[in-house]
Amino acid sequence: MGKRKPYLRSTVWALFLWAALRIGNYAAAFPWVLNDAPDVTQDIRTRVEFAYAAAHTAAQATNSVTNLWHLGRAAFDRAALESRAETKSSFAEVGITASRAALQKDPKSAPAHYYLALCLGELARTRKFSALRLIREMQQEFERARGLDETLDFAGPDRGLGMLYLEAPGWPTSIGDRKKARSHLEQAVKLAGEYPDNHLSLLEALLRAKDARATEAEWAVLESIWPKAREQFSGESWDNDWIDWESRRAGLEARVRRLLPRTLAK
Repeated sequence: MGKRKPYLRSTVWALFLWAALRIGNYAAAFPWVLNDAPDVTQDIRTRVEFAYAAAHTAAQATNSVTNLWHLGRAAFDRAALESRAETKSSFAEVGITASRAALQKDPKSAPAHYYLALCLGELARTRKFSALRLIREMQQEFERARGLDETLDFAGPDRGLGMLYLEAPGWPTSIGDRKKARSHLEQAVKLAGEYPDNHLSLLEALLRAKDARATEAEWAVLESIWPKAREQFSGESWDNDWIDWESRRAGLEARVRRLLPRTLAK
């Protein structure tokens, strides 16, 4: 099915729009919402742009289910690089349209549901009043993808649901639920324990819960799989993933150190 880029986490920032709505000042409250595009090298940006152009051409030439969800994936990657709302939403809408077209041809296409969810997340980051509706649709599409292929993109559907439940505000405002978040992220680790993103995401949930014992155990697992992951996920196509993963690992390590100073002092 092809691998995912590390932009899944960026989509969950849309969940914070609810707070801006409550205080009535979207831009002032969260100026970073539309200005946190990944800090990538020009080589990485060029590869993403080339992949998008190629996928767009292929989908126009032969709008097969596969070509359409490939375009959905490429459009998501492209949208995730943009900080301007107008540009981001334009690419996201291309991905949404392509993914929906794929689902019209094959409603049981797990990748089409999955990339539709991701593109909806990027679109939500550019919206105010419709953001929460889009988030609920993301939830539904991740669930559909999970029901069809839970192993897709190294357990991407569970990882996506876990991050949604972790970052969203809780009832009655939205769908946030930390117990569900932890459950889905633990399942992602169970399904694809070799994939660093799953462990990093689970660690985020455990740290927020201040579960010291589980955090210590999961940090040890992350440390143990890191060298092998470096070998398994190697090559220029993984460069941007490692930029993301290394940055997140460093941030998590600082928080683990505060929670478990004796563990990291060993």
